[in-house]
Amino acid sequence: MKDKLIAVLIANVLLGIIFYWMNYVPEAQRNDGTYYFGFGEIVTFVFIYAGPAYLLAGLPLSYIIEKYTVRFQGLSGYFLRLGLYAAAGLAVGLLYGVIAFQEIPLVVPGVFYFLGLGLLASLLFSHVLLVVTWLGERMNNVQKLSGGSNV
Repeated sequence: MKDKLIAVLIANVLLGIIFYWMNYVPEAQRNDGTYYFGFGEIVTFVFIYAGPAYLLAGLPLSYIIEKYTVRFQGLSGYFLRLGLYAAAGLAVGLLYGVIAFQEIPLVVPGVFYFLGLGLLASLLFSHVLLVVTWLGERMNNVQKLSGGSNV
């Protein structure tokens, strides 16, 4: 569970950086009298809006996905988890779209924006979790080999 919380924090920061990069307007292209959000503001918005989604939906769904795919190893397990994380991200994105538009937004063009964000966030989280878990296992193996205590 500690790995998942660390992955949530890292994925949230990375998502903020990606959003800033997507919304960045170079100085030469900026209009006079128009306010442009800075890096800190965009990262704060991502923490406010994506953070609860990661905590309230992402962690439980991640726990379920990992629990039921633990017996699948190697490349087939990776692609199975990738597909399940993608489906979970699309479902959470659709839920955000329903909350934002106050209706099922199947015909609203903005639904694709929320679906894309949910997909991006879930796949980013799954890969960050993969790296954090791998690093955690590697550190545990080093501690066992050196005879240190596992905290």
